[in-house]
Amino acid sequence: MQVTPAQSVIIFGWWNQPRRMVCWENLKALNMSWRRLRTELEFTPEQLHKVQPDKREWVARGALTLHDLPEMRVFPVNPFLDLNADLAEVWSMQWPADVLADMGVTYEQMQRRGLNPQFMEHLNYSVGGWHLLKMGSRHLDERWSEQQCNRVFHVGLDELRLILANFESVEAEKTLERGSQ
Repeated sequence: MQVTPAQSVIIFGWWNQPRRMVCWENLKALNMSWRRLRTELEFTPEQLHKVQPDKREWVARGALTLHDLPEMRVFPVNPFLDLNADLAEVWSMQWPADVLADMGVTYEQMQRRGLNPQFMEHLNYSVGGWHLLKMGSRHLDERWSEQQCNRVFHVGLDELRLILANFESVEAEKTLERGSQ
């Protein structure tokens, strides 16, 4: 990847100039976190993805925090699967549902980490947000009471089933259209 003169000096030092290109090994040798590469060297997420497109390499370096993940949606890095975060850590980030969906997070992953209807009240996502996280009518099991459904979604259980079924049928139609093209 091409670098500016200022970036080259930071990476290679004053005496090893002029250098116009940098590779993953050069960046690894700096032992800088994603955040520092972004703030001090002013690389864009797209540039960092280009120099190392394998998210496992970034994760293996151990220089990532949950705060970095919204910028890393070019990969994407999943906080649960890739960083083994727990539900409370992810909740503390206060990410909207669409950001989580862009990271590859699903309702079922969140359930495996302890998500339940009571916890969902605190996330304050819309039905559409939960649908982005792949929540479907099949997830409305015996844990859901009419009262919990009203507290989380502000609709009754039967209405929620209809809404989710509608979302699912629209998704199925889109999939069929893509398949016939």
